[in-house]
Amino acid sequence: MKIPLAILWNSFILATIGQLPIYLFIMLPVRFLLNEQFYSLYKNIFIDIKSVLMTLPVTCFLAVTLISLLSATPLGTFLFRISLALRKPSIREMNRINPLLEEIMRSVKTKYQKNYSYKILVADDLTVNSAVIGSNILIITTGTLKTLSDEELQSILAHKTGHIFYGEPLRSSLILGADFCGDLAIKCYTLVIKFLALIGELIATPPILGLFFNAYSFILSLLLWPINLIKLIHCLLYKWMMRKAEYKADQFTVNLGFGSGLINFLTKEADIEIRKHGFWNKYTASNPPTELRLDKIELQMINTL
Repeated sequence: MKIPLAILWNSFILATIGQLPIYLFIMLPVRFLLNEQFYSLYKNIFIDIKSVLMTLPVTCFLAVTLISLLSATPLGTFLFRISLALRKPSIREMNRINPLLEEIMRSVKTKYQKNYSYKILVADDLTVNSAVIGSNILIITTGTLKTLSDEELQSILAHKTGHIFYGEPLRSSLILGADFCGDLAIKCYTLVIKFLALIGELIATPPILGLFFNAYSFILSLLLWPINLIKLIHCLLYKWMMRKAEYKADQFTVNLGFGSGLINFLTKEADIEIRKHGFWNKYTASNPPTELRLDKIELQMINTL
């Protein structure tokens, strides 16, 4: 599942953006460059700012990680159901889904010698969509159930089983947690910059002190550029990982013997797919072009004949 890699990446984001630079670029210059009288006057303010900035990213990191791990527990399932307004499938829906799932589970056991069980939840939404959250929670919309044939629905269930098999949902939750912490830290930096600029405007004497705060807030603003560059790289890598995960789940579906249904479904999707062109749209897309997915699936099915 490579979860430790995601946790290390999360720690990297926090160490780079969240804590160390705050102390190095804010507290140390205040201690050494300001005169003792001024520092005594504003010491508590700076200490409070430092405490908040040092605590918030770590707190959010722990909260996001805890939520990600909770998603694999009954409590996590309950929280997801409440927050996303999900419900249990009806008896009629389960009578349709269960035979399809049982066949998928038999294929997984035959091909990979593993047993899986996951919880199905339904979102009352007419769009055709499905998702996996946590480690074993599969969400499917009523639009999917009403629109897809049994063969297509089974291929979608097998595709989502592939995501679970490769540990994608939990890893994505942890990486998104890192991204959230990075966003929070950048906002904290921005507030500090504005605060320092405000002090520079309010201080009239000595003039050099006001000039120092203005110059210092400008220098800090320049530090946001490499931080935003790190976030950009993080975003591009995460989107690349998501596209790669789609190909892997497609391959998993074909290996189980449900490629025909997936081809039927994706062919319909390709007919209505609208993708924005351009470099940025290409490399920040969560899914690969449907036509390319179809090419790989059809080639894999030909090679397995």
